[in-house]
Amino acid sequence: LLEAGVPAERIHRIPNGVDAERFRPLTSDRERGEVRQKLGLPARDLVIFVGNLTPKKNVATLLDAWPAVRAKHPSAHLLLLGDGPEKIALVERADRLGLHDSVSFLGERVAPEPYLRMARLFVLPSLVEGMANALLEAMASGLPVVASRVPGNSDLVRDGETGRLVEPRDSAALAEAMLEFLASPDRARDAGARARQLIESDYAMDKIADRYLALYDNLRSRRGDLARSPAV
Repeated sequence: LLEAGVPAERIHRIPNGVDAERFRPLTSDRERGEVRQKLGLPARDLVIFVGNLTPKKNVATLLDAWPAVRAKHPSAHLLLLGDGPEKIALVERADRLGLHDSVSFLGERVAPEPYLRMARLFVLPSLVEGMANALLEAMASGLPVVASRVPGNSDLVRDGETGRLVEPRDSAALAEAMLEFLASPDRARDAGARARQLIESDYAMDKIADRYLALYDNLRSRRGDLARSPAV
């Protein structure tokens, strides 16, 4: 916009917001057990991806990274929530890699929040992103994040604090980053708590609504000032 000649004072950047009440961490082990039983999930360390199964989401690289994760962390289980044109190819890829017992294709879920609450880690290996609602929802749910280092993801994920950023299509780096959190529950819990704090302070829907209202009030005030100014 600046290169196109738009004055800087007329540019306002307001990010997406997320319902931080709907997407929240679990509060107790009892609640976790109840949700696990209701959803029929395996009693394992769950890693989750939520998104459309399209080429730009790059789920193939996640599948390629998964054998290395399982080799060092056999209790890990990957949940893939979403549907799309790549699903058949991805299922076939998982079968070729021998992952049928450690990867679950759950299809699209209108209400992904209970699955997010049960997970230990959220992964988003996209090749391109805007600002993914799924990423906001995972962070609001108190999950640490491993994501590709692309615009949108890097706007949200603070590398080494709320998660890890890795280069797209680098399956080895993706596996290593996932294992860092799976091998250290305390580190994962701390990163997830910082992710939740960031959402509450900067991306919760009420905070974003306040920013829009402040912008509208400012624009209305400026319009009134212009209307009162003498004609030149």
